[in-house]
Amino acid sequence: MTDKSAQAQIKLKLLNEASSLEETVLIPFGKNLISKEPATVRIVVDEDAMYGMTITNESKHNLYPFVLYFDPTELTIGEANYHMVSCEHLR
Repeated sequence: MTDKSAQAQIKLKLLNEASSLEETVLIPFGKNLISKEPATVRIVVDEDAMYGMTITNESKHNLYPFVLYFDPTELTIGEANYHMVSCEHLR
């Protein structure tokens, strides 16, 4: 039997910019765009929109995510532009 509470979760949300004198911070807002199973994302194209993905690992195993970008205009696959922040889960 698998413990359903000890899994990884993925959230995809729109990002808003919040600026101060020293830096610009991107803050997620709105609903999770991949909240249903199986995970399917349908996004209306907005070239100015930025999206953020949060991966939360609550399992006993380390995760090493690799995010790809699928470009439908050129039919290419490339590495996504992302900034990874790692936090150790305290138990």
